Amino acid sequence: MQEWGAKWIIYVVGSEQELHFKAVYTAAKQNKLIPSDIRLDHCGFGMLLGADGKKIKSRSGETIKLRELLDEAQAQAKIRLQERLKDEASLKISEEEFENSAEVLGISSVK
Repeated sequence: MQEWGAKWIIYVVGSEQELHFKAVYTAAKQNKLIPSDIRLDHCGFGMLLGADGKKIKSRSGETIKLRELLDEAQAQAKIRLQERLKDEASLKISEEEFENSAEVLGISSVK
């Protein structure tokens, strides 16, 4: 806050941390550790699962880069899209439309 002059701070961490951050924000404001004009928000996201189906734990170093996650989501979207197009013989799309659709589907699946 002091270094950057922040007026709104958003913590982007897992949804399971929501209650923790509400408590921390409330305590910080009540104890005047955070000025009243500073906005604090938690932006939660769902769990990320590894290839083994278990939750990825960032504190233990089991992280995945966002680019890797998006690339994998796009690769999986291509597979699903190819299957769908094969099953629906009447659907014909260009290579450009296919690539664009896979990108949109992949990114949307992560969102």
